[in-house]
Amino acid sequence: MARTIGHGFNSAASAARIVLSVIQDSSNFMMETTMASHLFHEFSEDEREDAESIAASHGFDIVEFDICDEDQYPAGGAVGPIWRQVTVTRRSNGEVGIYDAGNSTAWHAGFERDLAAGEFGVSSV
Repeated sequence: MARTIGHGFNSAASAARIVLSVIQDSSNFMMETTMASHLFHEFSEDEREDAESIAASHGFDIVEFDICDEDQYPAGGAVGPIWRQVTVTRRSNGEVGIYDAGNSTAWHAGFERDLAAGEFGVSSV
């Protein structure tokens, strides 16, 4: 079971990178990891363009959303999987989608599915 200690950001207004410690407890085994947050403008160009295209195809402007991610890295330069999660929040109504991202995942597909299903409400465009 993982517990997050000192969850750091409440909105995109907290533009500074936030480093958190997460402790995993499994049969008295403790491993510390490091997390970093990134705002949408810090995502790769391809990733931003894909999200913008998906939003536009459903009648939304990407500026209607706050998008950020959290990357979890093994601490101390240890080798291990990097976990990533993208959070999308519609500014006008506070609706939130949380998507796994990274290796073998496609957060864009989940975002598009939720837009199509109306999970973020109707387009204002």
